Amino acid sequence: MLIKRAPCLWFFANMLHKLQRGLMTRMLLSNLSNMISRLLPARTPPQSLERKAVRKAVVDALEPLLLAQGFSRFEGSIAWRHSAQWIDVVEIDFIDTVSYRRDSPTLGVGRYLAFAPHDPFSRAPKVVQGQLCPTSAECHLRKVMSRIEEPQATSWVVCDERDLLDCCAEAQRMLQERALPWFVWLDDLDTVLKLLRKGRPDVEGNSRDPVRRGTWNYDGYFSRQVVAGIAALRLGQWGLCTEILAPVLERGGIEVRNKKVIPLPPPSLAIVRKALEAANLRNLTSG
Repeated sequence: MLIKRAPCLWFFANMLHKLQRGLMTRMLLSNLSNMISRLLPARTPPQSLERKAVRKAVVDALEPLLLAQGFSRFEGSIAWRHSAQWIDVVEIDFIDTVSYRRDSPTLGVGRYLAFAPHDPFSRAPKVVQGQLCPTSAECHLRKVMSRIEEPQATSWVVCDERDLLDCCAEAQRMLQERALPWFVWLDDLDTVLKLLRKGRPDVEGNSRDPVRRGTWNYDGYFSRQVVAGIAALRLGQWGLCTEILAPVLERGGIEVRNKKVIPLPPPSLAIVRKALEAANLRNLTSG
């Protein structure tokens, strides 16, 4: 009798095992689904306002403030302020990420050093009527403009007129409280030289100072080895200029990882040579 029951017991045991496996699978899938939902950003509502309307509203909100500070009127999405030493840039851009729809505006802010060569390994700024007109992405110094109301965000999701009004109001605050003071902070060329030489970029916005927070794009090989030397020349630090630029001219390029040298194009080397000659002449005459 026990022998006859054994197959039945085995059958029920096997069925129970399969049920347990199925339950475990469902539990694992449920847990995995919950984990993924927590990692992914919350679902954003559909975009209802066109990019053209959003851009015009933000331009109308920012332009009077910028004009009062010596900026030009917006050309498309960018306003410039030209001076003898640098060009300040405020740009209205739009991003398309997992978190934000493609018509979500963001502010781009940068300072282009007019006395320094552009990075030859990136796109050169366009020239309009004899003036350099860089985008924020082409600037030597850049600032990530984190929102005031949501510090972890840099863009707005604009779905209706109420969202657009809130976006414009906060963009004005960000310009007045973060961007314009940032330009003033960088007016001190000593500060710029310190950033170029030893500054640590703050792309993630960890600085407690809202003005300095988000400052970056000055720690690349070209910035450290070339732009810093030109800035030292502007400050009259002839010895430091020679110390920074002489190795670049000797190598014919900038040194990167593993002591590999990337040659500089002739126009960039010509600028380095001219700056080095000026610094050496000053060293001789001052000595």
